[in-house]
Amino acid sequence: MRKMVYMLWQKHFFTLCAPIAQLDRVSDYESEGLRFESSWARILFLMKTNTIKKRILLMGAGGRTGVWYSRLLLFHGQILFMQDSNPNAVFPDDVLSHPQCHRVDSPQAKELVETRAVDGITLSPGVPLSLEIFSSAREKNIPVFSELEYGWPLFSILGKKSVGITGTDGKSTTTHFTAAILDAFGKPSLAAGNFGIPLSEILFHWDKYRQYEVFVFELSSYQLELFREISMDVGIYLNIAPDHLNRYKSLADYGNTKWNLGRSMKSGTFIYSSRLANLKLWEKNPLDEIKNLSLVKVDTDALDSDHFSIRMTQIPEELILKGKSDSKSISLREIPLRFAGRHNFCNLLFALEAARSLLEGGIPEEKIPEALRSLASLPHRFEILPSEDGNTYINDSKATTTQAVMTALENATGEFFLFMGGKGKGEDYSVLIPRLKEKNPYLFLFGEERETMATAFRDSGLRMVSMEKNLGDSFFFARDFQKINYLKKVTYLLSPGATSWDEFKSFEERGDFFKSLVKGS
Repeated sequence: MRKMVYMLWQKHFFTLCAPIAQLDRVSDYESEGLRFESSWARILFLMKTNTIKKRILLMGAGGRTGVWYSRLLLFHGQILFMQDSNPNAVFPDDVLSHPQCHRVDSPQAKELVETRAVDGITLSPGVPLSLEIFSSAREKNIPVFSELEYGWPLFSILGKKSVGITGTDGKSTTTHFTAAILDAFGKPSLAAGNFGIPLSEILFHWDKYRQYEVFVFELSSYQLELFREISMDVGIYLNIAPDHLNRYKSLADYGNTKWNLGRSMKSGTFIYSSRLANLKLWEKNPLDEIKNLSLVKVDTDALDSDHFSIRMTQIPEELILKGKSDSKSISLREIPLRFAGRHNFCNLLFALEAARSLLEGGIPEEKIPEALRSLASLPHRFEILPSEDGNTYINDSKATTTQAVMTALENATGEFFLFMGGKGKGEDYSVLIPRLKEKNPYLFLFGEERETMATAFRDSGLRMVSMEKNLGDSFFFARDFQKINYLKKVTYLLSPGATSWDEFKSFEERGDFFKSLVKGS
């Protein structure tokens, strides 16, 4: 089946470019008098037609995306040179044993580019485009492209719908909510992209995934850096806050990268937070660059969007469906919801708007309660853990930004211990001081970033209790502190505000470790 699909893809490009099917250089296009929509369309033909095997250098070939991308490139007949800076990167035998696969180190990769021994250079999302090898490739007119750019022409002719979701926080939950709601409304959907299933895996195993009608892609800023000629049916931009500032020049640079999702769309619906358009980060309103799209605005402060509204007091009260002449409401009190927190109801509004735009008959009102019952908070995202000791334990390990910590603080109540720390990304933690003063938690700082956080909070009057080398020591110090001070019914909130990479491989591993501490205490 994969062969048949790839032949269809090839036919698509041959039909488009038949007069120059044997040409090997982009510059030859002009001499043949052929014209494409953009220079990138010309490069796509050069890289995708399989009449001549292309020599492709893949930077960051380890990890799930890198491995599946390698498989797809090899399946398409490319000669592959794999590089990964991680000395512990593991590659499966079917990739390493392939006769057209060659593993290279960084100096060898650089030499391949310097000597123009490759026809193209591509990369996994975690590899920064600022590396010298990419500027060197551009100087030598060697095309640089991403996994999504390589696979999208094939995906786009398969007749499926797509949703792209980006933002600093809430991407995974909104991706999950959108796919689950569409499923409940009778439109089989798959949560993919940065959520866990890369596009290259979907294309390689098309027989496995072809039953889905909608593919909902979580998109990080890394994936949007190279996002040319990719047009989703629905685009969602949730929010922006300082993040990855060790990779981007400024918050404006980081935020503008995410606007590429909307800029690349040729039709469909673009859903965005009202806060984004009002930010003074942009020299001009990015919405002015988005043409021929239906624009939908979500007011995350008021929990209100163009077609839906949520009324909340201390608990969610009702979901309002806005009509042209009247509105209908659905009581949320009567639905056993498996998610909580104002931020998750913001995510719900984005997901409902996305579903509405893809359903020809609109949202089926009678199925909404069933759809809401199908939703649940994802692990490590303000996840309330089972406990029998009278305390409340919340695993918010995914909170790797100050904005995510701010969201956790909005939803935290009562007396609580806040565990913050890990490996930093260049954020200014002092922005948290006003909210921390309002909530007044006991602060337990840990990991590589503990000194930086302590410096940011110094002289603020916050209750900083301890600074420990690791999360485990911080947790047990908090245990002793609670006993010594006779504190009852305390909430232990892990909302780190930093990555896990000083101590753990991922935020999931850090969250699971926190769960083990709770279970064993």
